[in-house]
Amino acid sequence: RVMTNENCRERHYWSPKLDADGLYGWKHDFLPESFAAASRDAVVVVFRCAAPWAVKMRKTAYSGAIDRLGRGAGLQAFLSTRFVERGVTYAHVLELRTRKYAQYLRFGRSHRNVLGARYEDLTQDPEFLFRRLKALGYACNARDDFQRVKAYAKFGGAGSGAHFKPPANHSWSVADWATLVDRL
Repeated sequence: RVMTNENCRERHYWSPKLDADGLYGWKHDFLPESFAAASRDAVVVVFRCAAPWAVKMRKTAYSGAIDRLGRGAGLQAFLSTRFVERGVTYAHVLELRTRKYAQYLRFGRSHRNVLGARYEDLTQDPEFLFRRLKALGYACNARDDFQRVKAYAKFGGAGSGAHFKPPANHSWSVADWATLVDRL
């Protein structure tokens, strides 16, 4: 959101509601099925590697149901616990991730204006995403004067404090890794 406001002529939708993306009202949720391929809006879906994603979700998931799972639980227990979110039962948090990613990929295949970006690539080289947006006809800066976000912790800035860094992979137990792989 911060980078689009610095590098695109059309501003990102703002909302007074924390962690909501204004017009469509979903940031950590499924895409609304009503999102039209003919829409002038672009949706950028950020995909993340499962291992650091699982650790981050255990710390803060932005979901009351999932956040309650992580309190006091080891990673294996967190990845194995059944939960209910918005009336839907999930066998474990990775089932929710799998369902969301499947929907995002389906939209990406049927909607030219739904783009995917790996979180790891976006934090290292965000310009690639803006080149893709520009190629689709959006008025975004993809040139040498691309405005990097210096005050945003995810992109190396110190403005909002240290960004969450998952513990090194060697701190995972064999059971943690087996559970992660089994659930993927």
